[in-house]
Amino acid sequence: MPSNVPFSDPRAYVDRSTYITPDGVEYMLSSPLFVLQEDGWGMPPVEYVTERGPFQHGETVKDFFLRPRTLQLIVRRSGCSRSEYWDIRAKLLDILRPGRGLASTPPSPGILRKYLANGAVRELFVYTSEGPGFPGRTDDSWDQWSIQDVIRFTAYDPIARDPKPVSVTFQTTGVTGTFPLTFAWTSSPGSGGSQTINYVGTFLALPTIFITGPIISPLITNITTGEKIQLTFSLNAAEYATIDLSYGNKTVVKNDGTNLIGYVSSDSDLATFHLTTGGNVLQVTAGGTSIASNILLTWYNRYIGA
Repeated sequence: MPSNVPFSDPRAYVDRSTYITPDGVEYMLSSPLFVLQEDGWGMPPVEYVTERGPFQHGETVKDFFLRPRTLQLIVRRSGCSRSEYWDIRAKLLDILRPGRGLASTPPSPGILRKYLANGAVRELFVYTSEGPGFPGRTDDSWDQWSIQDVIRFTAYDPIARDPKPVSVTFQTTGVTGTFPLTFAWTSSPGSGGSQTINYVGTFLALPTIFITGPIISPLITNITTGEKIQLTFSLNAAEYATIDLSYGNKTVVKNDGTNLIGYVSSDSDLATFHLTTGGNVLQVTAGGTSIASNILLTWYNRYIGA
């Protein structure tokens, strides 16, 4: 197996998978390693939250959660000699070993990426959970220098994503003082300074928001979901703040490292603010702006499966 396979034209590998190690090296899983079978890209396991009243027959479904998914690959690699057989084993173990090239705690995941025949790309963050175990072989077998084994990955975040980020910029129209801001891109027109983002993913997205000053108390509202985030803080020209809404990493930080999470208004939906499938009507208001003021939203389109 080569140590690094270039991907200058991903269309050459449609309906094929690759594995990207935690230290960023991408390996093709179709040659010289052959994937005989690949399972686990469909619907992840679903767990429903239910409740039952004292005289109720059955249960009432209140919510649901997606559980981690397991992806299984049956792989094969043919060898021609004893030395090549052991070289194949060593290379495969080096590629799949946990924490490869990193001394991080917690360990960093690899990425299992799938190129589809329709041109779409989907990826999952995965950890090697089992294999290759290299089952026993017999020395008198015609196939004694080949490997056929099962590799299992666990995606603790079971939602697949398109690896290409999407971004939208709100910026002033040149009027100094107050908003509403308007989109600097082509979008559906709204009223009262609002605009519509058509989110094409099939599962909610948690965006990252970059706010560039000068600006006073910016307020971002998703009218569709009823959620909002307001930063009760003033940014001067050339200053910016980053609001990271990814799960387990809710942070609000100024460019100099100052923690601004204490300036998020108490009625903000910091824990749940998201983009939902379909049209999202977003509105931004603020004061103290200039032509340099802008707010950037960036996200990944996420999908229930591939």
